[in-house]
Amino acid sequence: MKDGLDALFNAASIVVVGASPRAETPGGTTASQLVKRNFSGDVYLVNPKYREIEGRKCYASVEDLPGPADLAVIAVAARHVLPVLRQCAAGGIKGAIVYTAGFGETGEREQARAQEEMQEIARSSGMRIMGPNCVGLVNNARNLWATFAQPPLFEDGLQPGSLGIISQSGFFGIAIYQLAAYNGLGFRYFASVGNQADLSFTDFLAYMVEDPEISVICAYLEGLKASEDLLPLARRALSLKKPLAFIKVGATEAGSRAAQSHTGALAGSEENYAALFRQTAITRAEDFEQLVAYLHISLMERPPRGRRVGIVSVSGGGAVMLADKCGRSGLAVPDLHPDTLARLDGMLPAFATSGNPLDLTGQALEEPDLFGRALEAMLEDPGIDVLLVSYHIHVLLCWMALAKIRECYPKTDKTIIVIGTPLGEEDDVRALIKETRRIGVPVLQDMNYAIWALSSYADWWDKAKSYQDQALPGKGPALPPAEREGLTEYESAALLRPYGLEFPRGTLAKTAGEAKEALSRMGGAAVFKVQSPQILHKTEAGGVKAGITTPEEGEAAFAEITARARRYREGAEIHGVLVQEMLEQGQEVIVGMKRDEALGPVILFGLGGVFVEVLQDVALRVAPLTPPDAREMVEEIRGHKLLEGFRGSPPLDVEALIELLLQVSRFSMENPDVLELDLNPVFVYPRGRGLKVADALVIRRKN
Repeated sequence: MKDGLDALFNAASIVVVGASPRAETPGGTTASQLVKRNFSGDVYLVNPKYREIEGRKCYASVEDLPGPADLAVIAVAARHVLPVLRQCAAGGIKGAIVYTAGFGETGEREQARAQEEMQEIARSSGMRIMGPNCVGLVNNARNLWATFAQPPLFEDGLQPGSLGIISQSGFFGIAIYQLAAYNGLGFRYFASVGNQADLSFTDFLAYMVEDPEISVICAYLEGLKASEDLLPLARRALSLKKPLAFIKVGATEAGSRAAQSHTGALAGSEENYAALFRQTAITRAEDFEQLVAYLHISLMERPPRGRRVGIVSVSGGGAVMLADKCGRSGLAVPDLHPDTLARLDGMLPAFATSGNPLDLTGQALEEPDLFGRALEAMLEDPGIDVLLVSYHIHVLLCWMALAKIRECYPKTDKTIIVIGTPLGEEDDVRALIKETRRIGVPVLQDMNYAIWALSSYADWWDKAKSYQDQALPGKGPALPPAEREGLTEYESAALLRPYGLEFPRGTLAKTAGEAKEALSRMGGAAVFKVQSPQILHKTEAGGVKAGITTPEEGEAAFAEITARARRYREGAEIHGVLVQEMLEQGQEVIVGMKRDEALGPVILFGLGGVFVEVLQDVALRVAPLTPPDAREMVEEIRGHKLLEGFRGSPPLDVEALIELLLQVSRFSMENPDVLELDLNPVFVYPRGRGLKVADALVIRRKN
C-alpha cells in the first residue's frame, strides 16, 4: 500500500489533465499552485484547447506526453473521466486523482456503474485512484499541491509540521487545515478521499500511521465501507504513540434494521464506533474548536506526561474555576509538596495563600519578578506534571508574564499551557499569542476546550504508554446482506461448546416420554424450554417451565409448553423441549455480539435485570478482543462493584467472565455467518467457581 500511495504523496512528476489558464477552475488552480509553489518535480499540462498555459507547453492528450508521469490529476467533465483513466493506465501512470463529481454520490445506476468501472481499471492496471468527487491531496513538505483547494490563508499553515489530515468531506477538510493554520499549526499531509472508488479512508490512514514524519493524525469521518478495517490501524497507531483525533458524524442508525436479539437492540452503529474509539483511545472531537485545542496539545514538542495539574493565576476566581473544571474532567489538582509551599510562603504577601491553585493576587502586577519565581517553584514540585497559566489579564501584563515563561521553560522538562484570551487590542493580542506559541507553549483561549483537550490527551497517554500491539486476525471479508435465521438454544449451545463455553446439562426431548426419561436421568429439579427456530424469545411465548421434579410434572409440562408455543406462533416448527438442569442462582450478566456492517463483530457485556433493561448499563468493544479489552469491559460498567463483592457478598469470578468474553470474541471472528449472539442470562459465581451460560441465542445468515 505504501508504494501505491507514494505515487500520490511523493510523485516525482505530475500531469494535470484539464489544465486551464483560468485560475478559478479546478484544473487551473492545480496547475497554478504546482508552478507557483515550486513543486520540485516535473509538471505536464494536458488540454487540447491550448498550446501553452503560463508559458508551459500544453499537450493534447496523455498519450502525447514525452514520458510517463507518476501522478495524473484529472479535472475534466464526467463523460471524459473513464477514457482519460484508461489512457493513464495504458501509459504506465501509477496514481490518479479524480476531482470530477457526478458518479456514485448521485444515487443513479449509470453513474454508479461508471464508478465501478474506475475500480475495475485500478484493479486491472495496478494504478491507484483517489476519488472521484474529491478535492485532492497535499504533501506540504514537497510543495505538492495536487488539489484545487486554496492554500492556508495564514503563513504558519504553510510550514510543514507533523500533522496528517484525512477527510471524507472535501471542504470540511479544507476548513480543518485553515483553522489549524490560523492557530499556528502547520500540517504535512492533507487527503480528501471523495467517493473512494479505489483508495479508501483506511488506505490513507494506514499510509500516515506508518510514515515516521507524521506524529498526529486528525480526520473527519462519516462512516466506513464494509471492506475497511479500522481497528488494527488504530491499534498500530496506539503502539507507535501517534494520537488519532476524529470528528465522527452520522450519529443515528435510524432503525434501518429491526434487531432480533437483545444485544441487537442495545448495540447500534453509533455506539459501536464510540466503543472502538474508547478501545483504541481515538479522541473524538465534537467540533472544529475541540479538534484544534487537542491538536495544540498533541503536537507540542513537550506534550503532557501525566494528569496532575498545577494552576497559576492572578485571579482567585479564575484559578478556582480552572480547578473545578479540571476536577470534573478527570484531571488531578494535587496539594503542593511542603517544600514548595514553604518557598511560596517566603515570596507571597501576607494576605495571599500558598496552594494549588495558586492565586498570586494583584501583587504580581506590582512585583513582576514574583510571577517568575512562583512559576519556578511550581514547576519544580515533584507532584506536578502540567502547569496551567491563566492569561485572563491585560495584554501588557501578559507580555511581562511571557518574559518569565521564556526564562523558565528551557529549565524544565514539564509542560506549560497558557489558557485564556488577554485583554487588549486585537493586533497586540495576536502578536502575544504568536510569540507564546513560538517558544513551544500553546495558548488555548477557551477554558472549556483547553481542559477537555488536556483531559483527552491524558486519557490517550494513559493507554498509549503501556500499550503493545499484538498480531490479531482482521475482521475478514465483507459479506453481502442476507436473510436471518434464528437457532434454537439447543443448536446454539452445540455451536458454542467447542469454544469452551459452559452450559447446564440438558437433553432435547421430542416426546413427553423422552422428557420423562431425561428428567429421571438428570436427578433433581429441571427447567423445560420449548425449542423452535420461529420462537426466539421462549418466555414471552409461555414456553418455559421451571422447577420440574416428578415424571408426572414433566409429562404435563411438555404438553403445556408445546401447546402454548403452537398457539403463540401458528405453524411454528417445534423441535422438542430442552430438559435442562436447574442452575444455582448467581449474579446475572449478559454477553452478546452483533455484527456491524462496517466494523465487524461488536461484543457486548452488562449486568442482567434492571441494569440492562432499564439503565442500559453495558460496555461494547469491537472484536477481536485482547485480554485488556475484556477486562476494561468488565470494569467500565457502572454496576461493576457488584462483581467485586458488595455489602458482605463475596467477590465473583471476574477472571472466568473475562475468559468468556474472549471465547465469544474468537467464536465471532471464526464464524462470519453469525450475525448476532445472546448469552442471557449468564450466572457468575464466587471467585474460583466459574460461571454457567443459562440460555443462548444465535442469529445467523440463512443459507
